Amino acid sequence: MKMKKLISMVLAFCSLMTMAGCKLIGGTNTGAGGKQDENAVNPITTVNMGHVEGTTHIYNATETSDYLIKNGQSNYKILVSDGYKVSSYLENAVTDLQYYLEESTGVRLEIVEESNFVQGQKYISLGDTKLAEGKVSIDKSVLGSQGYTIKTIDKNVYISGFTDMAILWGVYGLLEYECGFDWFYGSVYALEERESISLKVYDFVDVPDIEMRITNYGSS
Repeated sequence: MKMKKLISMVLAFCSLMTMAGCKLIGGTNTGAGGKQDENAVNPITTVNMGHVEGTTHIYNATETSDYLIKNGQSNYKILVSDGYKVSSYLENAVTDLQYYLEESTGVRLEIVEESNFVQGQKYISLGDTKLAEGKVSIDKSVLGSQGYTIKTIDKNVYISGFTDMAILWGVYGLLEYECGFDWFYGSVYALEERESISLKVYDFVDVPDIEMRITNYGSS
């Protein structure tokens, strides 16, 4: 008896929902004869995607007469903080920059920890190095955990962010801009050959639309 009563209640509920559904056509209420009610309220509620608002994607680059790599040679080295291999993201950033630049241009840039910094040498500086101190200003309220900047100052290139993952994304951003790097799946990726890469006055600020993005690709 209780089971029959429960089934009857379920059937009644389903019937009620079916009747209610019949009154909604194309998102508006309809009256008799299927005519639209001009005073109907659209039942679709707009969702405010707050985490998307305020994101930034700026890629300004001004050509110069100098080169990062030219005809199989480069005066640049990759500068990173001492003990960078403790962080898998930072290690990937360094090794991927070196690996993909070499694959694209044939030139392998030397990796230098900042304790071996040489004044007057040209660098692509990754992360919070002493060379970047006082030169690169970044705002955590703007960049969040994974946004990055790429700046050219005094012919040195600085990839900066508040986390090591942000630095990794900055490396991929530079590789995409200069070498057409694009990852598809696993070890499948696109990369263009370059004989030379001119030095640009980079002014990149990239903040992801979804802050907590992840990557499962890289050289390791």
